[in-house]
Amino acid sequence: MADKSRSSVTEKESAPEAEAEAPEADTAETETPEAEPEGAEVAGAEQAAADPSVDPGAVGLPFDPTAVRIETRALTVDVLVQRIAEGGIDLAPAGDGSPIWTEVARSRLVESLLLRVPLPAFYFDAGAPDSWAVVDGLHRLAALDAFVNHGAFGLSGLEFFDHLEGKTFKELPRHFQRRILETQVTGHLIQEGTPEPVRTAIIRRIDTGSGRSS
Repeated sequence: MADKSRSSVTEKESAPEAEAEAPEADTAETETPEAEPEGAEVAGAEQAAADPSVDPGAVGLPFDPTAVRIETRALTVDVLVQRIAEGGIDLAPAGDGSPIWTEVARSRLVESLLLRVPLPAFYFDAGAPDSWAVVDGLHRLAALDAFVNHGAFGLSGLEFFDHLEGKTFKELPRHFQRRILETQVTGHLIQEGTPEPVRTAIIRRIDTGSGRSS
């Protein structure tokens, strides 16, 4: 009889412990996070494309990479100044508020050509094939146009060809004229057919990296 009483007491004492453990089992369950609505990623990409503050090169933007067309061409100074003279390169952005090169700076550019120092690449927006817009290299092109096409200044402040001080392009010895005109340069052309958002992003990246003062 005593054994049965002890067993009964034991069962009563252990019951609350079992009941106390039950809530812990409930709290162990974790809620499943709600899935993002369908189309949220696409909507975010479209918002990024429309918002200039968003990195335009971010992965996931709704652009077709095969539609991006940037052509690299080997050009010469002669080709560039001729195209400018014919209206095939638009130098209008020269009035964009960036500092204008001094006569000495323009003369040093010409001297670099005489020294055969390679020039940085030029970038053009060739969306309108008959009139390229300058993305980078504007002041270099304006200086070459002023010197070769218009004879607008004589050379000054030269470091290595001081015997050419004061001379315009037409006053240079013929072999120096040829050296300038035959200088090879690289041109990167953003071609017609490149999607407008991509074109804008490329131009902004180039402009941010080097500005329109070179």
